[in-house]
Amino acid sequence: MAILRSVGVSAKEITLLLFAEASLLSIIGAISGFALQYILLSIVGPILESKYALYIPISAPSSRELIIVSVFIIFGSLFGLIPALKAYKTSLNNGLLIK
Repeated sequence: MAILRSVGVSAKEITLLLFAEASLLSIIGAISGFALQYILLSIVGPILESKYALYIPISAPSSRELIIVSVFIIFGSLFGLIPALKAYKTSLNNGLLIK
């Protein structure tokens, strides 16, 4: 982040960048989780039904599931604020020092 600061990016913009990254990763994780669930259910579902007589229907997510996933996205975004605020407080000199 110090390199961005050295080329003129403000601390506020870096904080926003890190928060946006955490939010985007949370959203991508939720979407890929739903996609993986439907792909695996379409592959494994017929096997489970023929071998164990267990039928798992593939249906759209319920409102409860959407609320739970939304809460996870919000928490992922909020936890992304921790490194964002740490980067906001780090001075340019501290970021460029060789340790």
